[in-house]
Amino acid sequence: MNIEAKTFYESRNMFDDDKFTWVEHAPTLLPEASRHRFDSAAIQIYKKCADKKTINNVSMYETSFIKIQSPIILDKLRDVMKNMDVYFDERSVDINKPFQPLYFAWDQIKLLYQGSADDVDTEFHDHIGVLYDFMDTEMKGTHDRILSLHREGRITFDLVWTLFPKGAFVFSFRNGYRQAMRVLSDNEPWNIRCEYVQFNGYEYGLSERYFSVRHFFDTKPITSLEIYPWKYVHDSSLKQALIDRGRDVLDYQSKHYLQYVGLALDPENASKVSITKFNIKGRIMVDAYLFARSHEGLRKDIRSFRNKDRTAVPSSNSLTKSHEDKSAQDRTGATAESHAYHIRARPDDDQIRANRKDVETNDDYLLCMSPLLDGFSFGDKKWFHFLVECIKPVAFQHKAFDHLVMPARQKELLLAFAEDQDEKVRELDDVVTAGQGLLVLLSGPPGTGKTLTAEAISERVKRPLYHVDTHEIGSVVETLSIRLRQIMNMAAEWDAISLSEADVFLQKRSMDHSKRNESIAVFLRELEYYRGTMFLTTNLIDAIDEAMESRVHVHVRFQRLPPVSRQTIWTNFLAEMPVYGSTVSEAEIKELAAWTLNGRQIKNVIHMAIKWCAQNKLSLDFVSVEHIIRLTCPGATKSEPLSEVNGGEQRLAKRVSGME
Repeated sequence: MNIEAKTFYESRNMFDDDKFTWVEHAPTLLPEASRHRFDSAAIQIYKKCADKKTINNVSMYETSFIKIQSPIILDKLRDVMKNMDVYFDERSVDINKPFQPLYFAWDQIKLLYQGSADDVDTEFHDHIGVLYDFMDTEMKGTHDRILSLHREGRITFDLVWTLFPKGAFVFSFRNGYRQAMRVLSDNEPWNIRCEYVQFNGYEYGLSERYFSVRHFFDTKPITSLEIYPWKYVHDSSLKQALIDRGRDVLDYQSKHYLQYVGLALDPENASKVSITKFNIKGRIMVDAYLFARSHEGLRKDIRSFRNKDRTAVPSSNSLTKSHEDKSAQDRTGATAESHAYHIRARPDDDQIRANRKDVETNDDYLLCMSPLLDGFSFGDKKWFHFLVECIKPVAFQHKAFDHLVMPARQKELLLAFAEDQDEKVRELDDVVTAGQGLLVLLSGPPGTGKTLTAEAISERVKRPLYHVDTHEIGSVVETLSIRLRQIMNMAAEWDAISLSEADVFLQKRSMDHSKRNESIAVFLRELEYYRGTMFLTTNLIDAIDEAMESRVHVHVRFQRLPPVSRQTIWTNFLAEMPVYGSTVSEAEIKELAAWTLNGRQIKNVIHMAIKWCAQNKLSLDFVSVEHIIRLTCPGATKSEPLSEVNGGEQRLAKRVSGME
């Protein structure tokens, strides 16, 4: 092996630019020259024509790649570059421009060269010196420029690749949330492939994400890139914050009923560079397992920490602890795409503990944990990716049940049925049998407390309430059964109480409405196998289908509110508004109860009165409330009209004008 570097030049065929040969000397006039091979050279340098010429019309050449053939150099480089995407064959290795592996191994190669200067055996020093001389000649200017830019915290587009060696930790703030990752590949200069940890509904593993750096001119701050090296993160507390966040994520492997206020991401376009974001405020159910089961096309492909056959990243620079080497991967033909994981079952307690053990013992895993939790928004009736930082426990409104205006025995009976059904559902588990649900029918005029009753009971038993809207399930018979079953299965899975304003499904069937008859039949059939608790509300009283009534376990009829019930409702609502400075007395509440309003109207009047008084900088008093009643409820009457009504209007005018 000759201790030298030989250079070869591309010589193109004058009749066909796609054909060329490699020659020892740069061709000038000759269209082709025979190539002189130097197979014994330690390094071969291959240069291509740069499609530009000097003033003297001499072709200019730029280095395209080098071939390292020295066994002595190869032996050292295999160790130095073991974690890089470099393929060594038995006799050589090719490294293409811009020579990423040599740049990332610069300090190590320099150390090998300088450290071997005093060795008795000079052969290694001479061989590694050939490589170091090439680097010093070909790359030194660029290397110094890179170091200068990095010190300034800036970068040019052509040198972006220098920021992302394989195995480096990086930081991204894409789509409104912070994410740490680790670089998987440094093959492509402007396309960065990274890995991070996420949950697929059954276990944790590694997923991949790709980033493409868009072209830019001049220089720009490194931290302005969509993704940049962790060493440029200036917040010293961020690493521990993300580790703590990763540990928090481990608490949500099952189904969890929570409160959410913040940004949520649409999973339907989660793979896009910029995805649709929503501001969500309300109750949610975190359930990655059910999300995966109901979204076949959106399942997360992960490389499991424990299943070695599915681990496809062959490097200690990967986040994976257990891995196969590249040769094993080549033998099996295993790729990331072939390791799509199919959810087997909802993780039990043992699996959850094992998952936690896989992750929490490694800070790198916790650091790179995705903060996104798959869940369902009950208010929006839609699945989202939620941020773990924005969740908090549900603050159940226990007073809602106490404030229900209905006979005490009736209240306690409904509560007992709901609590008993909760236990039955847990006992039945996955046993499919008819007639195991609880159907409660609440009928009566609008505003008498039907919906509030279902809401109050769900708050007391601390279970979700799923409002089933008619537009959500549709009216097309062909799809009605499928949609109903989906909703009912979700509600049963989450031990939720379903609430359906079901007039269209409850009214009596007739020969004149065949489509409606079919819809009612479908609804009845699905109810037969529902295992949860469902409240059906209707304004119909005497027109309910007999088959429906026969399936109902409890039927509560609500009457129009008498004055004493209206007084209780006024008292309860006003008691919740102390911050607004209500001056309405108990005697005045009795006066307000004389108005023939239903519960919904009373609530609306108070809210409108608060807004009106705030706008006019007045305290909430009896006169203002009566004024709003007349404005918003023109059809309402007073059961016992008072002579002071006109005087009340005059008092209101004086208050607004500031005379009182």
